[in-house]
Amino acid sequence: MTESQFIKKNQKDWLELEGLLRSSTVDADKLNRLFVKVSSDLSYARTFYPNRSVRLYLNNLTQSVFDTMRVKEDKFSPKQIGHFFSRILPQEIYNSRKALIVSFCFFVLAMGIGVISSVHDEDFTRLILGDSYVDMTEENIKKGDPMAVYKDERKLNMFFGITTNNIRVAFLAFVLGFIGSVGTVVVLLYNGIMLGTFQYFFYTKGLFWTSFLTIWIHGTIEISAIIIAGGAGIVLGNGLLFPKTYSRMTSLQITSLRALRLILGTIPLFIMAGILESYVTRQTDLPTLVKASIIGLSFLLILFMWVIYPIYYNYRKKLTDVQYDIEPKMMQDRAVDKYSYRTLGEVLGDGFLEFRTYLGINFQHATIPTFLLLIPIVWLHISYIFDVEDQRNISFYLWEHGGIFMTIFYWLAGSYLLTIIIMTDQKTDMDWASKWTFLKKYGAKIAATTLLFYIPYTIIPFPYVLITLLVLSPQLYVIIIDNIISDGSLKPKLSMKECLIFSYKSYMNYIVIGVILICFMYAALVLFHSPLISLVEDYIHWHHIMDTQAENTLFISHLMHWILLTLIIPLMYYLMRNAYLATRTKDGAIDLNRKLIDFGKGSSIFES
Repeated sequence: MTESQFIKKNQKDWLELEGLLRSSTVDADKLNRLFVKVSSDLSYARTFYPNRSVRLYLNNLTQSVFDTMRVKEDKFSPKQIGHFFSRILPQEIYNSRKALIVSFCFFVLAMGIGVISSVHDEDFTRLILGDSYVDMTEENIKKGDPMAVYKDERKLNMFFGITTNNIRVAFLAFVLGFIGSVGTVVVLLYNGIMLGTFQYFFYTKGLFWTSFLTIWIHGTIEISAIIIAGGAGIVLGNGLLFPKTYSRMTSLQITSLRALRLILGTIPLFIMAGILESYVTRQTDLPTLVKASIIGLSFLLILFMWVIYPIYYNYRKKLTDVQYDIEPKMMQDRAVDKYSYRTLGEVLGDGFLEFRTYLGINFQHATIPTFLLLIPIVWLHISYIFDVEDQRNISFYLWEHGGIFMTIFYWLAGSYLLTIIIMTDQKTDMDWASKWTFLKKYGAKIAATTLLFYIPYTIIPFPYVLITLLVLSPQLYVIIIDNIISDGSLKPKLSMKECLIFSYKSYMNYIVIGVILICFMYAALVLFHSPLISLVEDYIHWHHIMDTQAENTLFISHLMHWILLTLIIPLMYYLMRNAYLATRTKDGAIDLNRKLIDFGKGSSIFES
C-alpha cells in the first residue's frame, strides 16, 4: 500500500479523533475505539513509512490522547488557586487544629513571659529590643512622635523589606520543625517575648493604646501568620517524632506536604500585612475609629478564614471527589522508571526516593573518604598557608576564605562526589575495580564539566550569582553529564540548545526544584548558625586545636561547607535529572513508543 492510499483509507478516523480531542466533552468509548485504531495505524506507519511525515503526525496524535488524560495534573490555572483556598486549605486547617492551638498557646505564654520579665527587670527591655531601638524610641517620645519609626518615606522598599522579613520568620519557624519542633517553639517564644516586652515598654511610658492602635493595624495579620507558621512547624515535627504506622521518613514526607499547605496559606496574609505596615501604619494621625476598624476587620478576617470557615467546611462539605489525604507514594519500595511520562509531583517523588535510596552508598564511598581527607587539609591550610588575620569577614562562602589551595581541593572532591553519584545512578558496582574503570573513562570529562560550573560561582560577587545561574544552570550540567555518559562526548552547544528547549517547555518544574534546593540550603545554614555549632567551636577552642577563635570558626565553616555540598549536590542531581528525563520523554514520545511496542502483548482486557 502506498503512503497516499494509506492516508486516504484512514484519514477519516484520524480527523474524527482530532475533533473528539478538541471537544469539551469526550465520549470515553469512542475515544478508546479511535485510540486503538490510530495506535494500530502508527505501528503500521513506523514499519512501512518510518521517515515520512505521516508517522510523525500519527505519533503526535496518539501523544495528544495521553496529554488529554493528564491535562488536569499538568496545566496550572487560576481555578486551582481558588480550589486550594476554598477546599484544600480549610480542611487542612481543621485537620491541623491541635498544632495551631498549641502554637497559639506558646506565643501567648511567651508574651506573658516578656511582660513579667520586664516588670521584674528594668534591663530586660534593652536586652530583648536592643539599646539602639530603645534609645531611638525614647528620643521619638520626647519629640512627641513615638511611632516615627514607621514613617519611612521609601514605601515600596519598606513593603518589600517587611514582607520578606515576615516570610523569613515564618519560614524559619516552619523549617525548624525538621528538628522535632524544638526550633519552631524557640522561634515562637522569641517573637512572643519580644512582642510582650515591646507592648509593656510603651505601657510604662503611658502610650499603651497609642502603640496598640498603631502596631496592631498590621500586627493582627502579621502575628497570626507567624502563629500559623509555627503550627506548620509543629505539624512537621510531629511527623518526625510520632510516625504512627509509617516509617519515620515516610511520615516526615507526608507531614511536610501538609505543613507546606499551611505555609502557602499564609503568603496572602504576609502580603496584606506588608501593605498595611508600609502604607497605613505610617499614618499615625488617623482617627482612632479608623484604626480600630482596620484592626477589627483584620481580626474578623483571620477568625473567619482560619477558624470559622474551616469548621463550617469540615461539617458541611458536600463534594466527596476532593482528595485531602496525602498518600505516601514517594516512599514506597518501587523502581524509578525514568523514561516514563511523569507529572511534577512524580518527578519530585522519584528524585527524593533516589536521594534516600543512594544516600548510604554516596555517604560511604564519597562523603566519608573526602571528609576524612578534608580535615587534615583544612588544618594544614589554616595553620601554615592561609593568614586568617587578613580576613575581615569569616563566612561560609568559599571565595571569601578558601584561596586557590582549597578551591582546587573542593573542585577535585566535588568531581569525585559527582562521579560516585553518577555511578549509583547508572547502577554501577562500587568495588575499586569498577570505580577505577569508570574514573578512567569519564573522570576527566566530569572534572572538566564540574570546573566549568564551579569556578564562576567561586569568583563572581554574590549579586551576580542569579545571572550566572541562568547561564550555567544545574539543568545544563545534568544534560552535559547525560551526553557524556551516553556517548562519551561533551557536546556543549547541543547541551545548551537542549537546556534552553527543555527549560522553556518545563520552566515550572525547574522553578519548583530551585525553590526546594534553596529551602534546603537555607535550613542547613540556619542549623550551621545555631548554638550547637557554637558549642563545637568552643570545644575545639578549649582543646587548642587552633590558635585563635577566628581560626576555629574558619575550621568549622570548611567542615560544614563540605557537609552541605555533599547533601545538596546529590539532591540537585537526582531532582534535575528526573525533571530533564521526564521532559525529554514527553517531548520525544519515548513512553508512548514503549507502550506501542508492548501494545497487544498483554491480555485482551488490560493492555500493558
